[in-house]
Amino acid sequence: PVAAAMKEFFGIDWIEEGSGMLELEASISTILQNPDQPQARDFLNSQASGSIMIQNAQFKLKDDVREYAIDSAKLNIVNNALDIEHYSGQINKCHIDIQGKALGFLDYFFSESGKVQVNGSIQAGDINLEELFPTRNEASAEESSVVVAFPSRANWNLDFQAESFRNGKLIANGVEGQLRMSSFKVEAIDLEFQSQGGEVKGKAGLYRFSDNQFGLKTEFVTKQVDAKELFTTFNNFDQKYVTSEVLEGKLDAEIRFQSFCDSLFNIDKQSIVCSADLLITKGELIGFTPLIDVAGEIRKRTL
Repeated sequence: PVAAAMKEFFGIDWIEEGSGMLELEASISTILQNPDQPQARDFLNSQASGSIMIQNAQFKLKDDVREYAIDSAKLNIVNNALDIEHYSGQINKCHIDIQGKALGFLDYFFSESGKVQVNGSIQAGDINLEELFPTRNEASAEESSVVVAFPSRANWNLDFQAESFRNGKLIANGVEGQLRMSSFKVEAIDLEFQSQGGEVKGKAGLYRFSDNQFGLKTEFVTKQVDAKELFTTFNNFDQKYVTSEVLEGKLDAEIRFQSFCDSLFNIDKQSIVCSADLLITKGELIGFTPLIDVAGEIRKRTL
């Protein structure tokens, strides 16, 4: 069983419960200066080989409401690296496939000072952010926010593809890009997707300056996005003057946004710096009260 094997052979105690089958075949040869406290340097010249196979596994992690499943995975140990030959599984209802290599895996896994570099690719199905990061606090029955977390000893560089991405009213299809993560930043670059009837390209990043201070920066270019749908998706950008009910047309835009925020994504409004170049074609304002009033006044004056 996966959970028992992880606890017995690897000393992993953050798996709360699990089922499935794990097959392990490994040979590791290295010199430990202090067996009670392995150091990253102990594994720099290690000689290791073997494989890990997991099938039909389901498990839950401590302090994590999400459900994880591994349909099939084969991992190969090659000296100090872990080769992810294939990994196919789910987080809640989101299917993911991963391939790649984790460099420095042994010193990362067996010591508290080792760092790992993960390079590879990930393919996902329908990513629903509200399902992957539940925001409801069951204890207080109040809405809470996702807490920002960064990998402390890992760098990630992954090519990324997803069938769709959902966050509230925002729906993006055919998502492609690169995901980069480290102890001080999370970036999605070279992003391309279809949304609100048009095409969107750009990048977004979150950067850590201190334990509770972060910087958020985004740059996007849109082509032929449906203006009505865009305003509906973003709740009319928290204004009531020009709303989706009166707006028609196609929008080309270059939008840049940056601000400070805390670990709960609460944005410091005074720090916001934003610029936007907009071009609307085939645009219409239908039933726009201020213009109707002006037109009525002009008609009176010309009679």
